[in-house]
Amino acid sequence: MLGVAAYEPADQFDVTIGLRGRWIVVELLGELDLTTAPRLESEVTAALDMPGDPRLALDLAGVTFCDSSGLAAFIRLWRNVQQRAGEFVLLRPQEYLLRWLEITGLRSRIDVRDDLADEDTGLADLASA
Repeated sequence: MLGVAAYEPADQFDVTIGLRGRWIVVELLGELDLTTAPRLESEVTAALDMPGDPRLALDLAGVTFCDSSGLAAFIRLWRNVQQRAGEFVLLRPQEYLLRWLEITGLRSRIDVRDDLADEDTGLADLASA
């Protein structure tokens, strides 16, 4: 008899939100999938309620896995920022994720960078801003 393995949600997914210069920077760590993408969107959307035109950077260097739910979250956040006349950047995606962005055509629509060259490298606490 064949057994069916139960789906195990990602063991670890962390979202750290802070300020780097004029940017809201969201550092992600772990697996971005069906179970974790809603948390990302919820936390980032709350951070976007700051006054002014938002400048949002998602730092993807720590993302070890990303499925279509994660890509859909990127699209929704990007559109949210666009509607507020802001800027949206994906930072430091790993090769597999960069390939996903190219295959889906998102690479040509969403700004992808290695860093925020014109900004301070430290991440300040968003609550203290």
